[in-house]
Amino acid sequence: MTAPLSYDVQGDLARIVLGDGRGNLPDRAARAALLDALDRADADPAVRAVVLAGAGGEFFSDTGLDAPDEVHEAPSLDVLCARLERMSKPVVAALAGAATGSGLELALAAHARVGGPRLSAALPGVAVGLPPAAGATQRLPRLVGAGAALDMLLTGRAVGAAEAVEKGLVDAVDEDPKGIAAALALELAAAPPVPASEREEGLADPARFIADVKAARADLTPAAPEVVHRLIECVEAALILPSEAGREVERTARTDCEDSDAAHALRHAALCEREAGRTEGEAARIHHVAVVGEAGAALAAECLAAGLEVTLVGLERAALDEALVDLFDALEAEIAAGRMTEDQRDDRLGLLEPTTRLEYVGEADVVIEGGENDPRLKTELLRAIGVAARPEAVIMSDAGLDPAALLAEAAGDAARFVAIDLSDGLPGIAGMCGAPGATAGTLATATALLRRLGRLPVRCGEAPGQVRAVLVSALARAVERLLLAGAGPDVIDAACRADGWAEGPCVLLDKLGLDRVSSEALTVEAHGWGVGGVWPLADLAAAGLTGRAAGRGLYAWRGDAPVKPAPEAAEIGEGAQPPAAAEIVRRIDAALAAAGGALAAAGGALVAGGGAAGVVDVDLAALHGLGFPRAKGGPMMAADLRGLLMLRRTLRTLRDEDAALWAEPAILAELIKNGRRFTDRPG
Repeated sequence: MTAPLSYDVQGDLARIVLGDGRGNLPDRAARAALLDALDRADADPAVRAVVLAGAGGEFFSDTGLDAPDEVHEAPSLDVLCARLERMSKPVVAALAGAATGSGLELALAAHARVGGPRLSAALPGVAVGLPPAAGATQRLPRLVGAGAALDMLLTGRAVGAAEAVEKGLVDAVDEDPKGIAAALALELAAAPPVPASEREEGLADPARFIADVKAARADLTPAAPEVVHRLIECVEAALILPSEAGREVERTARTDCEDSDAAHALRHAALCEREAGRTEGEAARIHHVAVVGEAGAALAAECLAAGLEVTLVGLERAALDEALVDLFDALEAEIAAGRMTEDQRDDRLGLLEPTTRLEYVGEADVVIEGGENDPRLKTELLRAIGVAARPEAVIMSDAGLDPAALLAEAAGDAARFVAIDLSDGLPGIAGMCGAPGATAGTLATATALLRRLGRLPVRCGEAPGQVRAVLVSALARAVERLLLAGAGPDVIDAACRADGWAEGPCVLLDKLGLDRVSSEALTVEAHGWGVGGVWPLADLAAAGLTGRAAGRGLYAWRGDAPVKPAPEAAEIGEGAQPPAAAEIVRRIDAALAAAGGALAAAGGALVAGGGAAGVVDVDLAALHGLGFPRAKGGPMMAADLRGLLMLRRTLRTLRDEDAALWAEPAILAELIKNGRRFTDRPG
């Protein structure tokens, strides 16, 4: 905490304001100061009520990501919240802006809460595998009921002002939350305050409370992390146990989860997302983006959705008109689905300037070549862009597996060039590869743009699609080995989904396109980045069974839904002796080990060979590109949690089956020798 606590008594009201207004954090020093202030107010006979607020336009915010154990340091958050709710005088929390994590726990311990119009209240601990640390699982359901409490706790989503007052999380919302909090506090001073842990509004309908808890349990998947189970248990305790016993259930859950692999993995995943693409440079302000080429129409739509002015430069008028029709149709579909109003559509289109004149890119802050597939035309476009763009503009190219250095040479200025990979089917990430000589400011600007588009940047060493392609190729080859062993696509996918995959690997490969997967595997092998030779999938693709787009691949598809495994995929393992039930379970486990081992091996090779800047990028690509289980943190973190000796044993056991796929990354022996882990390495 960088600013001192402010304690002020006006008449019979004490006002406690903590923080500097720049992301106020209730750390140990702040907790000690607040505890002293509460004692002071309680002991002052002139004080009848207390208002607690944060400085500036914020309350208190804490995600639990940086120092999750800090809340236990004396005075602990639990002790502070218990003292707050046991005040002999009412305390009203004025919640202007964000009140998250520990901040919302403090607010829940107050006797009432008033929100401002910008209120954003959340308990995001589930994202890092941790229950609350100071009684929120008991106080929140007593205020709002099990359904609303579980929604906040299990999703970690932020609740705005209107929803907060509707659910009973806050007692009022006003433009002046501190003023209204003062009036409410003095009103409550007419009677002894009721501790938050003794409130019963949310317990008024026990049958509904129990039904909501049962519904939450029924929605659990086999791969749900421990924290989810424990949160439901804690909320249930708020109804069936006395308050202090319920808080003990929460304390035990917090202690158990803090020591769990899932908590370490989830925290690693969250840190990877926060650190994605981080650079020491300062990003330039981005108001206007130019996208060159009709192939970039989808990118132009993303930029418009992000509120950016967009110049879309077409190479031919007819092709540009066709791209615009597609863009307009997509917006109309959003309106029809209720996700957009006509006014919002018009506002978005008002940011768009379509043209066939390349010189218009000279007004843009960032100019992006939109993903032309013809190498010669791509080179010509980049040369023209290099001339037409203003000198301070950042130049980017949606380049896939094309080497960034060659494209930068065409653009004529490596210092301001970044290659990106906006791969179809993987909208949550974007590969990013600065050319040799790219400035820190250029990289920072590219990162800022990708994040504004809702994409996490995955840094790569040679080509922007490198990390993604290597991991997909390794996964595809592992899937082939399982198919040859007689495990069908449905068996592989069911096993992976039970382990926490967003969807099965075979569904993913079909969505990406087996022709694309097999082609990129050859490119990966040719560059020496990883394994290639995805021949059974290539055979399916050659026969026209390319996946979802063709209606048939590893699965038969009906629209966007896989219906059943395609017969041709089942024939891949024809002749293999069907395993007994126990052996099927064992092979499902082996399928999980094969997929995880392939990703860990590919990830280790990338880190050792410099293909990625660090484990952050490998794990990000796996989590958001492949749907790898978040509760395992990504393949690199999962390997660390299993133990690198176990990883090496697994690789050596499997290498006789496929020496290339299960090759030990060179760095593995060094890490084991020095007692280190993949995630100990920089990046």
